[in-house]
Amino acid sequence: MFGYVISGRPVQPSVTQLQPGKFFFQIDDATNVHNFAVFLTEQNFPAGYGAAIYLSYTPFQDWKYLGFINSLKPSAFFSILQEGDMTMIDQSKSVAQVGISIETEAEINAKQKTNAASDNTTFKAIDFKQYAFKMCHNFVNYVLSFAVSQQQQQQQELPPGTKLLKNGVAVNGWVVTTSKKPILNSTEKEEWERELQLNELPEMVFGNNYVSVAREDNSFSIVFNTHDALSLCKKTADQTIKVAASARWQAINQGTFTGPLEKSFEWTFTTPYNGSVLKDGHIYTMTNRPQSIFETTTTEQIDIEKLKRPDPILFYDDVILFEDELADNGISMLSVKVRAMPTGIFVLQRFFLRVDDVLLRCYDTRLYLEFGNSYFLMESMLKEANYDLLKPIFDRDPTFVSNVNMIVQQLPIKSLTVEKIKF
Repeated sequence: MFGYVISGRPVQPSVTQLQPGKFFFQIDDATNVHNFAVFLTEQNFPAGYGAAIYLSYTPFQDWKYLGFINSLKPSAFFSILQEGDMTMIDQSKSVAQVGISIETEAEINAKQKTNAASDNTTFKAIDFKQYAFKMCHNFVNYVLSFAVSQQQQQQQELPPGTKLLKNGVAVNGWVVTTSKKPILNSTEKEEWERELQLNELPEMVFGNNYVSVAREDNSFSIVFNTHDALSLCKKTADQTIKVAASARWQAINQGTFTGPLEKSFEWTFTTPYNGSVLKDGHIYTMTNRPQSIFETTTTEQIDIEKLKRPDPILFYDDVILFEDELADNGISMLSVKVRAMPTGIFVLQRFFLRVDDVLLRCYDTRLYLEFGNSYFLMESMLKEANYDLLKPIFDRDPTFVSNVNMIVQQLPIKSLTVEKIKF
């Protein structure tokens, strides 16, 4: 939901979530930082709410309110000022933390008024000499905010063999690209329904969106695209899944209705799709996986700890393939995230399904290429549970219902496979 950038350092597209509505990130070497910006990474920020920004230094007991962002003000720039002489900066403030708290507009407005009154009182108490010093102090901070240390400059320099592209990056003999286009129009959707032999498609189908990881010579590639994903949906509805409203209707009208109530198509759009492999002019999906390419007996695992290291991110994107709100009975969504680093490439495709009061389901596909290896590792995981498992949490905190990451963390694993994809 949030990202940030510190002057002279790489952009960070995410922050750490402590609990629902509470986030933070840490600023190391804070005595050399003068400015930072916080921005929204999603456009569905709740109306009537904003994100209040706070700053604290070790031992992180006192938090100072700095300002806010919201859907009308999706980003803001903040300054870190330390009072006193520039040569005598308090070294106890070398580590800072920025807190982000989702609060109501009324709460934020009250803090804004308090800040304004405090700033006005402080200004009246400062004599001309102090004012001149602060003006020069702020000017130096402004100039230094554009400075980059030698270490930071080296971090920002691209590794050899790396080239930034308009919609991706070329690194170490591989090309990572993404496409993000508008949803299909009604005519295009009808054509897809005929091709895929589906009675209906999701409300929003981003048919021209994709994530591609390909060798520079195009001899091998793995693509995550919408058409292939929907092709693996069942042609008829899963009769074991009914929306809660249907169950209640049947109970009330028991014996008065004899026809089928279920929808005649797979209305949850559940798909076990985990990518399309293109090699030697052939396309391989879940229904066609030759052993010469797919090794299913491997015991090797994706090293999650290695992925947690703060390696420079050369390219990152989050691409939605389709989404449907199930006639206001939940959500069905397929999305793909990709990250390219100097050490490798990581992809996370997630199908998430929430049928309110009925079912929670997630298909996660993790794809990892560590440069130097002659294969990808692909982890396919199914998580699923009855809605009642998390209903007590939803009742305590209604915002939890829309927090996909938190929900998935709570779901039990139903199946897990790991395979090598050799190129």
